[in-house]
Amino acid sequence: MRTDDFAKGYSNIDVQEEVQPFIDYLKAVLENDQIIHYKVLMRRMMSLKKNGRYLEVGCGTGYDIAEIAKKLSSSGEAVGVDFSKGCLEYSQACYKEANLPLRFALGNAEDLRGDASKEYSRLEDNYFDACKTDRVLMHVGDPKRAISELKRVTKERGIVVVGEPDWGAFIINSDLNDISLKITNAMCSPESPVVKSPLIGRELYSHFVQCGFHHIDVTILNIPFYTLEEFNPIIPLDSFLEHALKIKAITEDEEKNFRKNLQKKDEQGEFFANYCFFIVKGEA
Repeated sequence: MRTDDFAKGYSNIDVQEEVQPFIDYLKAVLENDQIIHYKVLMRRMMSLKKNGRYLEVGCGTGYDIAEIAKKLSSSGEAVGVDFSKGCLEYSQACYKEANLPLRFALGNAEDLRGDASKEYSRLEDNYFDACKTDRVLMHVGDPKRAISELKRVTKERGIVVVGEPDWGAFIINSDLNDISLKITNAMCSPESPVVKSPLIGRELYSHFVQCGFHHIDVTILNIPFYTLEEFNPIIPLDSFLEHALKIKAITEDEEKNFRKNLQKKDEQGEFFANYCFFIVKGEA
């Protein structure tokens, strides 16, 4: 499965023919050292304590929430929530014998109160010491509501940490930068097939303020790529180009020339792209 196919299907994984390709993509992302770096940073921001209760929404393969669980004593609790039954089954199988204070639950980021008809678990008010989610809210229709739900389930003065990219701040160097700008603008259009909230990175601070968080802190990270080999497994460029063509933001000739130029840049050792990542931390 291409990166692009994953991106298009992410919001509805369980209706796809196979879940495994999505899991393989999530595992491939974890091979990028810069992504591992920001994940470590986000976990540090949660101020983990051995007997604390911690939540990750959109836990995917279970990697992050398992890393949190490894820091806890047997009296602590780590909970991973995901809306995909396939991902949860994979996570449960991976950590079944790990002997960690860890459990997984089916749920919807926009409503953690549960829905019995969909087997979604209910998460109680003021329960967790800290919560996190990353690269999830860009796929959510109402990110502010999801952030509000994270605050609801977090104890007073507990911590919520959210990490998201901002596709409007995404750059990819080319000798055809006029085309590059057209593609970036198309990426951020309301009709984008890849993400529902492409500007969520810059919007996070405002959402945190509106949801009533205190002591809000923003960290902005740059995640650069210097070769197509490291870029292609992470960024769904093909989907963005297809969308730009569909809405007539670029012509077919422009698309072909842009691809050729990126390949040329890569062969000459000049390829460069940058993924701008926002981490916002607030006290509930």
